[in-house]
Amino acid sequence: MLDDLIEPHNRIKDIFLNDKTAALRTKGVGVLPKDVAERMGTIGPHARASGVNVDVRKDAPYSCYDEFDFNVPVLNEGDVWARVVVRVLEIEESIKIIKQALENLPEGPINLGNKLPKVPAGEFTARHEAPRGQVVYYVVTDGGQTNYRISIHVPTFKTAPTVPYMLKNNTIADAGLIIASIDPCFSCLDR
Repeated sequence: MLDDLIEPHNRIKDIFLNDKTAALRTKGVGVLPKDVAERMGTIGPHARASGVNVDVRKDAPYSCYDEFDFNVPVLNEGDVWARVVVRVLEIEESIKIIKQALENLPEGPINLGNKLPKVPAGEFTARHEAPRGQVVYYVVTDGGQTNYRISIHVPTFKTAPTVPYMLKNNTIADAGLIIASIDPCFSCLDR
């Protein structure tokens, strides 16, 4: 089934890499330079499209990401075009990761009878690479059945503040493209 995705994906990739109309509409639009992206703490594909090579799966591998061979697409243009192309290239890398995971699945039955573990009292922080960038979970528990406190830091909190900068010197018609290019999760901002 993964192989069925490759041909349609290549058509989409070809459009953004070679289509003059797509390039005219997206190249040079909503530029976020690397220094501004770093200063504002931008993460995920949004940062990688501005030349910031950051990905939790590579920088601090969790689960079994250190066992997979994959690249982190990074472009330097920092514009709408680069943000789209980084995401398109990430699809290829995701397919590579999934194929490797399937090829290396251990033999034997799948354990569906897992019981919930007893969670000890304390604090725990974990970070993961999500489609929009790094997600940080901070959990405090008193050892009971429910958590005392949970704080989830979502990528849109880090990318949304860059929008006013990217809107400068662009047209109103570009605003929708610029905002959409960060792949915002508006419900994540409503906290």
